[in-house]
Amino acid sequence: MEDTSGNMKICSFDIDNLVGFDSLWQEVQARSTIPSEFEPQVFDQHINQLYMRGISQSLEAPPSQEIIDIEFQTENPMAYYCNHYPEPSRDFLSPANGMIRLRKFMNAPEERDELANIASNIFQAPVKTRGHFLYPPGGFKEWHTNYNHDQGWRMYIIDVDKDNESYFRYIDPDTGEMKTLWDKKGTVNFFHVDRDKPIWHCIKSESAYRFSRGFLVPDNWRDFIKLKSDTNAEVASPVMNIQPTNELRALRQQVSELKKENAVLKQAIAVLSKDYLDKAD
Repeated sequence: MEDTSGNMKICSFDIDNLVGFDSLWQEVQARSTIPSEFEPQVFDQHINQLYMRGISQSLEAPPSQEIIDIEFQTENPMAYYCNHYPEPSRDFLSPANGMIRLRKFMNAPEERDELANIASNIFQAPVKTRGHFLYPPGGFKEWHTNYNHDQGWRMYIIDVDKDNESYFRYIDPDTGEMKTLWDKKGTVNFFHVDRDKPIWHCIKSESAYRFSRGFLVPDNWRDFIKLKSDTNAEVASPVMNIQPTNELRALRQQVSELKKENAVLKQAIAVLSKDYLDKAD
């Protein structure tokens, strides 16, 4: 399955239909286990914070100008989010999204790179790990482009417990259309990270446990893609023209007001702290 709308294509395959990927897929599935430290109640509290609900709802429409400015006008968007949103209660959670960073549960660098080593054998070139993530039901990754990360082709292998209950959504860089690829067990997505032509994308799980394993693969990766059959070679990127709902508009307004209140609070704390230190002197 391939979106042929531009030079840098979004490609999606069924891993069971790819020659030579069986060993990698077996190892990916063997690692698709929910960490014992995962607490559904804590996760639900995290993603149901008012500002988090706003971020999740924002995935129903193309990225706003505020999101675009954060992505391109800050040196490190994640650092920006860390400075502007509350610190999560667990170190495997992030302040601006609802995903579990699985590398926090890996004991050694070797464990993080085992899958990349298998992928290197497939592509006959070094492959780098680019993330081990779990998206529980309701989990999501905010709109982003990986603009400040390594450029090149990414491959993400997806393992889910429910088909068509989570998705990879992106903005076509040529047409500006918002498109959605719904996940199935064994979906493999390829897309290009390019500063000159960034691809906005986001992820969300409606009700599935979605495991995502990311890799930076060589530019000639297509040379190593051989299909067992042509059953999934068609385009599978339906255009999604979704307009913001009244609920989304209200949530955005609430998030904006909370940010203003947070800024005022920070300023008040700074003034009080200075006054206290002056009196201490």
